[in-house]
Amino acid sequence: MTLLYAWALLWITMDVRFCALTRAQKWLAPSLLLLLAVVNQTIGVLWGRGVLSRLLPLTMHLPVFLFFLYVTKCGVIKMVFMILTAMVFTSPIVLVTTYCKGMIPLESPLMLLINLGVCAVMLLIVFLIFRRGFHYLLKYGDNRLLALFCLVPFLYYTYVFAVANVDLTGLTSSNWIILRVLPSFNVYVFYFLLLYNSNGLENALNAAAGTEEKWVEFSCGIRSNKLLVEIKNPYRSEVTLRDGLPVSGQQGHGYGCYSIKTIAERLRGIYAFQPEDGIFTLRVVLPI
Repeated sequence: MTLLYAWALLWITMDVRFCALTRAQKWLAPSLLLLLAVVNQTIGVLWGRGVLSRLLPLTMHLPVFLFFLYVTKCGVIKMVFMILTAMVFTSPIVLVTTYCKGMIPLESPLMLLINLGVCAVMLLIVFLIFRRGFHYLLKYGDNRLLALFCLVPFLYYTYVFAVANVDLTGLTSSNWIILRVLPSFNVYVFYFLLLYNSNGLENALNAAAGTEEKWVEFSCGIRSNKLLVEIKNPYRSEVTLRDGLPVSGQQGHGYGCYSIKTIAERLRGIYAFQPEDGIFTLRVVLPI
């Protein structure tokens, strides 16, 4: 089930469309999915879940990585970021299984039903909230920044993988939340801020690179049930605003600012782009 969930997750976040695949890719996709399911199920039955979990990088992660790299041609760095992201977004299944295994047998139909529900909810959240942000990041994101951002999902998944095999049944509810739920909440906040501010940060870094000062200031916080995000950077060339949005003369540029505007309006927030005295400021306020 985890394989199907991760496959669907990457399919959504990487904007893969079956009708756009070549004939060979259309045959390869279901064939590879079936083969991986059979191989991993066989390993789990013959040698147990412990052996299977240690072999997952070879029997699941690497084949899925290579397939989506071949289909999307997004580049190695972006694909590494996406495969780590898929691992992060499987953590709710791990959390629910860890929490329930002391009360419900792992192989019971009820546990299967609970995990199916968690998968369905997570895919819906990804489709409604994160999908467009991932599409933009893969299309316009800078590889150097994505290589740096890979550290967050890598460290988080390493932590989840290590704690998954630790007996936490003796912990109080508050300690269990601190050890398991709070890190997950923080990493999803990271993804939310990354996907909805990646364009602003990228624009700030590019603008600052053309100046002598070369600095970018990023700050965020919560006040009065509102998420406040502010990005400042120096700029050298003249900035023109049209309907409150910066105007770019370069082909393929300008869509990110419009995306920020659309997201802020959809979430009933406010935004402001302000060039003044050589400092460009982006402010976004979102209700939470």
